[in-house]
Amino acid sequence: MKAASIAIADQQPIFRLGLKQAIEASSGLDTIAEASTGDVAWRHIHTKRPDVAVLSADIEKISPRDIAERIRQHGLHTRLIVLLTRADPAASQALLHHGVSGVMRRCASIDSLMAGIHSVCAGGVYVSSDLVDCMSSDWRTKTSLDNPYGLTQREVAVLAQIAEFPCALLKAIART
Repeated sequence: MKAASIAIADQQPIFRLGLKQAIEASSGLDTIAEASTGDVAWRHIHTKRPDVAVLSADIEKISPRDIAERIRQHGLHTRLIVLLTRADPAASQALLHHGVSGVMRRCASIDSLMAGIHSVCAGGVYVSSDLVDCMSSDWRTKTSLDNPYGLTQREVAVLAQIAEFPCALLKAIART
């Protein structure tokens, strides 16, 4: 069975070395590219076409979100895992919404990292358990029985106006 190819990108050389060693210690994974900036990471992804790219969220020059967009635009099959420096439910959700396949904290355990890489390699989406807890807690605080989708007041007002439009239109037609 062919080893899954992995690209890694992080500004810190020591962190990249640790990622590379952890990945290569896992059977079935092979690191094929390393980068310290987003532009170099994108060049590697575009030319070497790794199965998965593991990127730090705060990588400079091109963000992981922009790399995800470029992957989509070019029809590449590389899947992204983004390592966040802090538990940020909004950032996690935004990354997943933009096509990232995995999110976890940069301080995740090696076991969690390997689980995420293997899950994403198999076609799944991976969100580390601490981020799942953080995202669900955030969702619970933004939703209620009166507002189960966590809409803002402005979104509720716009939907109310949209809902009133057919009634207003029918009244206007009836008057003519």
